[in-house]
Amino acid sequence: MFKIRSSAFTVVEFAVAISILGASIITIVLLQFTINTSIAASSIHKMMDKTLAFKVFASSYDCIPGDCLDAESKVQSNVYMNGNGNGVINVYGTISEKNEVAFAEEHLTRSRLFRKTLSYQNVDYQKIDLQKLLQGGRIPSSYISTISSGKHFYNILGGFSQNNAAKSDVLNFTPISSKVLSIIDSKADDSKAETGEIQCYVEQYTVENDAIVLPKPAKNYEKDCVLSFNIRFNSESYTAKNDINS
Repeated sequence: MFKIRSSAFTVVEFAVAISILGASIITIVLLQFTINTSIAASSIHKMMDKTLAFKVFASSYDCIPGDCLDAESKVQSNVYMNGNGNGVINVYGTISEKNEVAFAEEHLTRSRLFRKTLSYQNVDYQKIDLQKLLQGGRIPSSYISTISSGKHFYNILGGFSQNNAAKSDVLNFTPISSKVLSIIDSKADDSKAETGEIQCYVEQYTVENDAIVLPKPAKNYEKDCVLSFNIRFNSESYTAKNDINS
């Protein structure tokens, strides 16, 4: 009888331990989901703020952030970071000092429409290091950038890649964890990686005629990706004005 009772007690202990372990796992999962949801909400807020700043800048200054011909007079930007006024955010291939993606960050920051902490110490305006200018995202190792593909403009949430050890590259984004990104899509769009205003990309971007060409979006969020937020914005009138001025 003693052995039977001892065995029964051991089974009860085991059941209690399993229950505690299960409850702990559930708590950890729920806590992580809560953290991810909070990060997603903050990321959406930042994207909305930047989208609004982009539109207000264009309306206020008659030019597109990054592409603005005379940003040094309009928002006291550095003269080396004037755009060419062609109505898109050019990347000029691998010539980083003429990368209008970096110019867009400079113009929005100088206009004080999009608030962020930015130190201009040790910034060489003729040799732009994007990591010193782009807005960091809430997701670890991520950043926020603004690009255009033709006349379509996007805010991008992704990670840095590097062509070499000294210079970060905006064209070849390093994918980041898709867990938070899928929550962002579900809260701000249609929850689908390949459709809607928010889309996910797992392939690298390419460049044609100094402009970024987007790949086909991913079909789901099972893989890591970078996220694009479509900025609904008609730049035709600003292109015409800039062309005349140039």
